[in-house]
Amino acid sequence: MSGETKSQLPKPGRGIHWTRIRAFLSGYSLVFGEATSDQRGRVLLVVVLSGLGATLQGASLGLLGFFVNRMTDPRSVELPFGTFVIGENAPSIVLLSASVFALMVATAGATYGAARLARAVGRRFQRRASRSILESLGRLGGRDRRPAMSRDDAALLAIRTTRNLGRAIQNTLQALPGLAQLIVALGIAVHLDARLTLGLAPLALVLLPALYVFSGSVQRNSKAFYDEGIGQMARRVRQLVAAIDASRVGHASGQVGGRLYDEDPQIGRYLDLFDGQQLAVRRSNFITSVFRACSILLLLAIAGYNALKDAFSWGELVAYVGALGYVLNNVQMLAGVFTQLNRFYPHVQKFVAWRDMVAGAGSTEIAAPRGPAGDLILKIPDDAAASAGETVVVKPGGALTCWTPLVLGRLSFWEVVRPLVRAGSLPVETWGRAEFVGDGEFLGTASLERHVFGDAPPPGGSAVLAGWLAALGVSEEIVAWPGGTAAPIDAARFSAASRELRAAIRLLPLVASQAPLVILTGSTLAQTSESFRRALLALFDDRVLIVLCRSVTLPVPEIGTVVVSDGTRIVGAGSPRWFEEFPLVTRMASGGDVAVLEEDDDDDGDV
Repeated sequence: MSGETKSQLPKPGRGIHWTRIRAFLSGYSLVFGEATSDQRGRVLLVVVLSGLGATLQGASLGLLGFFVNRMTDPRSVELPFGTFVIGENAPSIVLLSASVFALMVATAGATYGAARLARAVGRRFQRRASRSILESLGRLGGRDRRPAMSRDDAALLAIRTTRNLGRAIQNTLQALPGLAQLIVALGIAVHLDARLTLGLAPLALVLLPALYVFSGSVQRNSKAFYDEGIGQMARRVRQLVAAIDASRVGHASGQVGGRLYDEDPQIGRYLDLFDGQQLAVRRSNFITSVFRACSILLLLAIAGYNALKDAFSWGELVAYVGALGYVLNNVQMLAGVFTQLNRFYPHVQKFVAWRDMVAGAGSTEIAAPRGPAGDLILKIPDDAAASAGETVVVKPGGALTCWTPLVLGRLSFWEVVRPLVRAGSLPVETWGRAEFVGDGEFLGTASLERHVFGDAPPPGGSAVLAGWLAALGVSEEIVAWPGGTAAPIDAARFSAASRELRAAIRLLPLVASQAPLVILTGSTLAQTSESFRRALLALFDDRVLIVLCRSVTLPVPEIGTVVVSDGTRIVGAGSPRWFEEFPLVTRMASGGDVAVLEEDDDDDGDV
């Protein structure tokens, strides 16, 4: 990495882990605050039921200890209707047993009620968030016939992201009863023997991280297997079947298929993911078994301690052991809850990005900073440093290229451009009329002219379209089609087109829309010629073009890193450590006016 580039990057700050924790908590507090904005009564009732359940649990432990003491040492109690000996006759035993049972059932009922209310809060938030997302689509740019995001994009955010947000809120609220019971049980244990309880605390400090780590391993391996492995396996098997059919070698096709299966690295990758997922489950089961064995050993050690020291009465011993059991169970439960929350946090990030983007599009206070020549001035904030960040001047017709470690699936580009929106760098009219295009499935059936200009093309639209096609160097290919530009462009014809023509079909409607801000994925331009990219840049002569590129090979360690380039050098970054570990980015940023990362030609890679 050159010295010039290094000098422009902020120095790595300390306390990065605390920064992440604060970001994690702030993200959840924001979503939780919105979820409870119109459900304060329900959330308050969850808190009340959690406290009630914990109180009933403590009362049941106290009554259980009293019951055991009276079984070993019956005592008489003066009641209004006479003297009653507790622990000496059947009615007293039945009364105490029924009381302990009733308190335990009431504890379970309060916990169940809190869980039901937590689920209701999560579902209500999911419905409200989904509705707000769909209602906001019309304000986020794009024309009526070509919205800024496709129906699949909107469905993914409005269904999957909000569903996981609802589950995250539900898990957060459902953790309250366990947390309250943990506090009460710890209080009882400390009250009975503070020294012994504090002496056992280091054991929890060892077991809790182990539970968290192994539970997180199961989540990561399962996600990799189900999200990546199964889909790639299905696609690859279909490709192998097509290769076998194309070979047409009769009975030898079976041998060809078997050899292709054995030699294919993607099949091996799928099997490795499956083995990793199964191994992670077995490890989690193992640590859970060890946790339970340690719990039994701990209880036996406490019984031995009491036999030697005579520290407890029998009732106190039972209450202490019961409290410690509640502590262990709730610690194990909370470890699983926080693992789930960590898995849901990327969806929290997407939702927060959406909120910021909607706020930026609807605000009337954001200025439009421009230089004396009409240049758009972008402010790239840097959370890792105390400075105000880098200032980038983008000439009209210039290109701003962003690299992000986020997998550029649907809508993750909002997370990339969020710093620009939050800083008020893009004017309202620019962002509100932004257009986005990805490299997913193409479903158009109209002719090229109707696809570009809509149902009412402008006068001379055919000549304008012909000029654009000639400038991009794809006019000969489109003219060779039966029917030319008037022929319908279905999915089969689109797939058979060259990479340049496919990119032109996707991007020419954005040229015709006159959108001031155009955002596209790098895979849209990947493997296109340099002349095509330069010609495309010339068509966007008065717009700001943001190209989002992703890498499928570099293991990026941090979430949210954004690398900004003006096409010739790196001018801003969200994480300097990423630059230090991956200097390849410097070479990618020096490839010309539109620097595009060459990616695999897998149309399903972005979805």
